[in-house]
Amino acid sequence: MDAHNESIGTRIARIRKNQGFTQSDIAKLIGISRSSVGNYEQGRVHIYDEMVARFANALNITADEILGLETSENHPETNSLRVSRRVKQIESLPKPDQRHILRTLDSLIKAAEINNNRTYE
Repeated sequence: MDAHNESIGTRIARIRKNQGFTQSDIAKLIGISRSSVGNYEQGRVHIYDEMVARFANALNITADEILGLETSENHPETNSLRVSRRVKQIESLPKPDQRHILRTLDSLIKAAEINNNRTYE
């Protein structure tokens, strides 16, 4: 469905799912019940300005994206939920473990880049 033709609630649900969030995840982030998130997404409840702002903040997007005035693809820097969760897990570890994991990641990334460069040559 074209982002400009979908309802605000449908757009919120699509963006939420694309980012890997559940209704419960978003509900906790914005301080409402999971059923309220569902009601907004289904269009059973009119969404007011404050809630647009709260959903946008929780989804790390602009209110214009919620309203369909701008698309989420305009912000490729938004990390996926999986990546964000991994970063938080790494940050909670002791510094020596963090350094070890980061060195390993650096090696894996470098190997992937080399492999990708061979593919395109």
